Parts: sequence; C-alpha cells; structure tokens
Amino acid sequence: MADENSTTNKSSKWGRWVGIAAGVVSAGVVGYCALLIDDWSRDLSTNWSEFDRESSDPLLRPLATKASIAAIEQALREICEQQSKWEWSDDPPVACANCQQTVAHAQAWHLLHVTGIMGYRDDVAIYAVPAEQGFILQATSQSRVGKGDLGQNPRNLRELHKQLSERLSP
Repeated sequence: MADENSTTNKSSKWGRWVGIAAGVVSAGVVGYCALLIDDWSRDLSTNWSEFDRESSDPLLRPLATKASIAAIEQALREICEQQSKWEWSDDPPVACANCQQTVAHAQAWHLLHVTGIMGYRDDVAIYAVPAEQGFILQATSQSRVGKGDLGQNPRNLRELHKQLSERLSP
C-alpha cells in the first residue's frame, strides 16, 4: 500500500511539473508573438504590406536609386544568395490583391521571403518604375497563408529596403 501511495505521489508531482512547464512554454510563445506585433490595428487582420510614399516609417517608403536595372537585379540576387530567408523566383511577381500601387512600365522581380520557424513563404514583388534620374523602387509583400501576418510583411519590406539601400547607394 505504501508503494502505491509513493508511486501516486511521484506521478502527481511529475504531472504538476509537466503542467507548469507547459504553461511557462505557452506563456513564452504568446509573449514572443505579442512582441512581434508592431501595430495591433493591422497585424492581426492584414496579410500584406507595400511601400507607401506617405508612410511614417522611412523604411516603408519607395526607394529612389540611380542604379541601372542590371545593378538592381544583381543586388536582389545577392540578397537571395547571401541570406537563406530570401529566395529568387523566376515566376512573374504575384499581384497583391489589396495593394494600391500602380506599376505600369516597370521592370518587375519576384522574391520569396521564408519565415524562420514555420517556413511560411511570403511573395515579395519589386518594381523599378522609371523616374527622371534613375528609378523608384516600389515593393509589395503578401502572405500566402492566413488572415493576419503579425507584422511579418512590413518587416520583410523594411529588411529589403535596408539591404537594397546598402547595395545600391552611390
């Protein structure tokens, strides 16, 4: 009888510790997700983003460059070659259903951004729109899965903007 009580107490204590550990891990995951959300009014209900010249964030505005089309494409290919989360796609860019951009007469490229843990693929379209002195680079990013993106698409565009700025600056 004593052995049964001892075993039951050990199982009960073990179960409690497993429950506590599961609770701590769950709280950590929820906390991490909450930290990813930059804009609670958009990130839970929107799965796309685009460069916007009126954005308050300079990294979400179109990028002006004097670089040639060949130099822009080379910069995009370097990003894909040097960073595992970016992939080159030979498919035409996927039109963002909600985006407001007009991209007539633009050279276009299609990249994929792969998220870390889950491996979700976001379609990123880059457009080089002719301007008086070079090109204006417009971009869109759209998730393939889900209703909200937890801010991933704006993060994709900020990262792309930084990478292109570094590679295309004079």
